[in-house]
Amino acid sequence: MDTTIKEKEIGSRIKRLREDKDYSQDYLAQRLGITQKAYSKIETNQTRLSVDNLLKIADVLETSINKILDVDGGTVYNNYSTHHGEGIVIHKTTSDKIIELYDKLLKAKDDEIEALKKLLIGT
Repeated sequence: MDTTIKEKEIGSRIKRLREDKDYSQDYLAQRLGITQKAYSKIETNQTRLSVDNLLKIADVLETSINKILDVDGGTVYNNYSTHHGEGIVIHKTTSDKIIELYDKLLKAKDDEIEALKKLLIGT
Protein backbone atom coordinates (compact mmCIF):
# COMPACT_ATOMS: atom_id res chain seq x y z
CA MET A 1 0.00 0.00 0.00
CA ASP A 2 1.31 3.47 -0.90
CA THR A 3 1.32 6.43 1.44
CA THR A 4 1.30 9.97 0.05
CA ILE A 5 3.29 12.62 1.86
CA LYS A 6 2.12 16.14 1.20
CA GLU A 7 4.93 18.52 0.33
CA LYS A 8 3.49 20.95 2.90
CA GLU A 9 4.36 18.50 5.64
CA ILE A 10 7.94 18.14 4.36
CA GLY A 11 8.56 21.89 4.48
CA SER A 12 7.20 22.04 8.03
CA ARG A 13 9.36 19.09 9.09
CA ILE A 14 12.47 20.69 7.60
CA LYS A 15 11.67 23.93 9.41
CA ARG A 16 11.21 22.08 12.73
CA LEU A 17 14.45 20.13 12.28
CA ARG A 18 16.32 23.36 11.38
CA GLU A 19 14.93 25.16 14.42
CA ASP A 20 15.82 22.18 16.65
CA LYS A 21 19.45 22.67 15.55
CA ASP A 22 19.15 26.43 16.14
CA TYR A 23 20.16 27.11 12.53
CA SER A 24 18.94 30.16 10.64
CA GLN A 25 17.41 29.99 7.19
CA ASP A 26 20.38 31.99 5.96
CA TYR A 27 22.82 29.39 7.31
CA LEU A 28 21.02 26.52 5.59
CA ALA A 29 20.70 28.54 2.37
CA GLN A 30 24.46 29.18 2.36
CA ARG A 31 25.18 25.48 2.91
CA LEU A 32 22.85 24.62 -0.01
CA GLY A 33 24.34 27.29 -2.26
CA ILE A 34 21.03 29.13 -2.67
CA THR A 35 19.63 32.42 -1.45
CA GLN A 36 17.76 32.73 1.84
CA LYS A 37 14.66 33.67 -0.15
CA ALA A 38 14.92 30.49 -2.24
CA TYR A 39 15.42 28.43 0.92
CA SER A 40 12.41 30.07 2.58
CA LYS A 41 10.30 28.92 -0.36
CA ILE A 42 11.26 25.32 0.45
CA GLU A 43 9.98 25.64 4.01
CA THR A 44 6.83 27.47 2.94
CA ASN A 45 6.15 25.03 0.10
CA GLN A 46 6.28 27.68 -2.61
CA THR A 47 8.77 25.58 -4.57
CA ARG A 48 9.34 21.87 -5.08
CA LEU A 49 12.24 20.34 -3.22
CA SER A 50 14.76 18.63 -5.50
CA VAL A 51 16.25 15.28 -4.52
CA ASP A 52 19.69 16.92 -4.51
CA ASN A 53 18.60 19.61 -2.05
CA LEU A 54 16.76 17.02 0.06
CA LEU A 55 20.02 15.05 0.38
CA LYS A 56 21.97 18.22 1.21
CA ILE A 57 19.42 19.35 3.80
CA ALA A 58 19.51 15.95 5.49
CA ASP A 59 23.30 16.14 5.56
CA VAL A 60 23.42 19.67 7.02
CA LEU A 61 20.76 18.83 9.61
CA GLU A 62 22.59 15.57 10.40
CA THR A 63 19.44 13.55 9.94
CA SER A 64 18.07 10.95 7.57
CA ILE A 65 15.87 11.52 4.57
CA ASN A 66 13.39 9.13 6.18
CA LYS A 67 13.13 11.46 9.19
CA ILE A 68 12.49 14.45 6.92
CA LEU A 69 9.87 12.46 5.03
CA ASP A 70 8.64 10.98 8.35
CA VAL A 71 8.62 7.40 7.16
CA ASP A 72 9.67 4.21 8.90
CA GLY A 73 13.28 3.10 8.55
CA GLY A 74 13.98 1.03 5.49
CA THR A 75 11.20 2.58 3.46
CA VAL A 76 12.17 3.62 -0.04
CA TYR A 77 10.82 6.85 -1.47
CA ASN A 78 10.25 7.63 -5.11
CA ASN A 79 9.65 11.25 -6.03
CA TYR A 80 9.10 10.42 -9.69
CA SER A 81 5.66 8.99 -9.00
CA THR A 82 3.03 11.34 -7.66
CA HIS A 83 -0.55 10.88 -6.62
CA HIS A 84 -2.70 13.31 -8.62
CA GLY A 85 0.37 15.52 -9.13
CA GLU A 86 0.74 16.23 -5.43
CA GLY A 87 3.15 14.96 -2.80
CA ILE A 88 5.60 12.10 -2.89
CA VAL A 89 4.52 8.50 -3.16
CA ILE A 90 6.16 6.17 -0.66
CA HIS A 91 6.54 2.55 -1.67
CA LYS A 92 7.00 -0.14 0.96
CA THR A 93 8.83 -2.36 -1.53
CA THR A 94 12.19 -1.83 -3.17
CA SER A 95 12.27 -2.30 -6.92
CA ASP A 96 15.42 -3.06 -8.88
CA LYS A 97 15.19 0.33 -10.61
CA ILE A 98 15.10 2.17 -7.29
CA ILE A 99 18.07 0.18 -5.99
CA GLU A 100 19.95 0.93 -9.21
CA LEU A 101 19.16 4.66 -8.94
CA TYR A 102 20.20 4.71 -5.29
CA ASP A 103 23.48 2.96 -6.15
CA LYS A 104 24.16 5.48 -8.94
CA LEU A 105 23.50 8.39 -6.57
CA LEU A 106 25.86 6.93 -3.98
CA LYS A 107 28.56 6.34 -6.59
CA ALA A 108 28.20 9.90 -7.90
CA LYS A 109 28.52 11.25 -4.37
CA ASP A 110 31.58 9.07 -3.70
CA ASP A 111 33.17 10.20 -6.97
CA GLU A 112 32.56 13.84 -6.08
CA ILE A 113 34.12 13.34 -2.64
CA GLU A 114 37.20 11.74 -4.20
CA ALA A 115 37.52 14.57 -6.73
CA LEU A 116 37.29 17.14 -3.94
CA LYS A 117 39.90 15.28 -1.88
CA LYS A 118 42.28 15.26 -4.86
CA LEU A 119 41.64 18.96 -5.39
CA LEU A 120 42.43 19.72 -1.73
CA ILE A 121 45.56 17.56 -1.71
CA GLY A 122 46.79 19.30 -4.86
CA THR A 123 46.58 22.72 -3.19
